[in-house]
Amino acid sequence: MTRLNKCFLLPIDGTTESLKPVEFLKKLYSSLTHLRIIVCYFLPPLPPIYREKADSPAMAKKRIEVLGKRERETRSVIDQARALLLKAGLPEDAFAEHIQEKASSLPKDICMVAGFKKADALVMQKQTQITLESLFRDDPTHALLQHCAACPVWLIEGNAHTSRAAICILNEDTSLRAVDHAGFMLAETSTEILLLHATRGITKPVTVPASRAEQDAADWLETEEGRILKPYLVQARQILEKEGIAPERVHMELIPSRGNVALEIIQHCRKKNIGIVVIGHSNPTGKWSFLKSSITKKALAEFTDMAVWVSQ
Repeated sequence: MTRLNKCFLLPIDGTTESLKPVEFLKKLYSSLTHLRIIVCYFLPPLPPIYREKADSPAMAKKRIEVLGKRERETRSVIDQARALLLKAGLPEDAFAEHIQEKASSLPKDICMVAGFKKADALVMQKQTQITLESLFRDDPTHALLQHCAACPVWLIEGNAHTSRAAICILNEDTSLRAVDHAGFMLAETSTEILLLHATRGITKPVTVPASRAEQDAADWLETEEGRILKPYLVQARQILEKEGIAPERVHMELIPSRGNVALEIIQHCRKKNIGIVVIGHSNPTGKWSFLKSSITKKALAEFTDMAVWVSQ
């Protein structure tokens, strides 16, 4: 299969934690030679006193010292990221850097860079302290989802397995956009893909080859819920086939639900060693509506040792 180049934006802050997504990319792709990675570093704003023209030789000297120190610290952060990525197998000409002073809010700045750099995904480490309550405060991770409507966001936590990926399927177009994104990003990997849906209409999990869903899951697909979801499952399968993903890699999986869909999905994936969960997030009522979406909200709060990809 021909490998299509993929571009990632990786925000860094000088910590080892911010570089951990590189480990995930190494596991997901057998080689990084078809990737382009842009490391993004934001400088803290200069104090106002150093922005203005120095009014004395002493102040001019101090300004030069401050700027020199900031430049050295910045180069150290970038060089650390470069060394790690080159060691991981990224070609030197596929490494790029973006440095700018923080302007408005950091999440908004990052998403603006992802947009004009045309990144296929923004990849970053999940913050270690994320709770449901933090979603309603000024949490930068979730503010990224607010601003990055045009760029999928990958959040990595812990040791995420890459052998299996679950794409959450609902009767929404955002689910199909999530399938399209996952298909493109996973096409040349060996990752098994599960089209996952939680339903009250079954009492135990049902897993069938997606190519035989109409035959092997016929009873459920003839229910009212199944008839509504069936066109989306068919389109999802067609999207993956168009990406060149072999039918034997794709299964449909139904899991029983009692209404707490996000927790049920995360628990099921954890039990089955599914390390990638892909969610299509709809935003029908405004840019803050994702905070009201229990699936997105709870999934982002609950997942550990996983990668959650959010496509809008």
